[in-house]
Amino acid sequence: MAEDIDHEGVARRKEYLESKGRSLTISGDLGSGKSTVARLLAEDLGWKLIATGPIQRQLATDLGVDTLELNRRAEANPSFDRYIDGALKALGRHPDHIIVESRMAFLLLSDTLNVYLYCDERIAAERIFAAGRRTERYRDLADALDGVRSRRASETQRFRRCYGVDIDDLRNYDCVIDTSFASALEVASLLKGIAQGSAVPAGAFICPQSLIPQWAIEDLIERVRTHNVAGRVPAFHSAAVRLSCIDREFYVIEGHDRVEAAVLGGEKWVSAAIVAYAENSARALRLTNFGGDRKRNHN
Repeated sequence: MAEDIDHEGVARRKEYLESKGRSLTISGDLGSGKSTVARLLAEDLGWKLIATGPIQRQLATDLGVDTLELNRRAEANPSFDRYIDGALKALGRHPDHIIVESRMAFLLLSDTLNVYLYCDERIAAERIFAAGRRTERYRDLADALDGVRSRRASETQRFRRCYGVDIDDLRNYDCVIDTSFASALEVASLLKGIAQGSAVPAGAFICPQSLIPQWAIEDLIERVRTHNVAGRVPAFHSAAVRLSCIDREFYVIEGHDRVEAAVLGGEKWVSAAIVAYAENSARALRLTNFGGDRKRNHN
């Protein structure tokens, strides 16, 4: 994957990542492939895997409910979360390399590299519907999409109330990886490179198909038509890609040429910096600082 590298930014991120501990946490959207990616990565690296997802699904099965109903019960009964939290806190500064797949591991564990797996909600619904888990039964794709939205809203509300943290706020994480158009094996391979220091560190790796350009649409169509006629990918000058995140969608602020080259070249991801963030489109964008500065002390 060819990259246009901001060497100063890379150096800063390498220094920051090297300051992290020996463990890696994986959180993310429903249907983003968290469990599969974590398992593949652990097997490849030989690291110990600790995952809370199977614990939650088994608890739902024991209670005879689906995962959405379990989330609703957890909103009223904090003991569900305390049970899992206790296991995470007990890890402390684990002496070995570990991978923790959990919604709240980024908050409960210190000195970890915290990764968030993002996925377009419609693609996530398709994956969940196709999986057909006993605790995630849906009538059709539309029902699965409603379920994804309801579960995310339930979990976001629950964790905000219990911990005072918004799990959807991407600034809580060191690295965001878009899995919408990537396989679990491809994501695990990228994460392996990041964990071992062989991949260029970035605040976000976003699939080009997920990026929304800010060019005038007429100009964009003309540029794509011209390059298609030429039959080759243009060799654009180096340009860093900077994004804004609004309503869980990524808008290109700078680096349109780089993104266009990635699309035409069939690249899996564009490495980028998310430099502005808004919880909803009605609010003004705020400059953001990914990684580290927003880490909370949690006793």
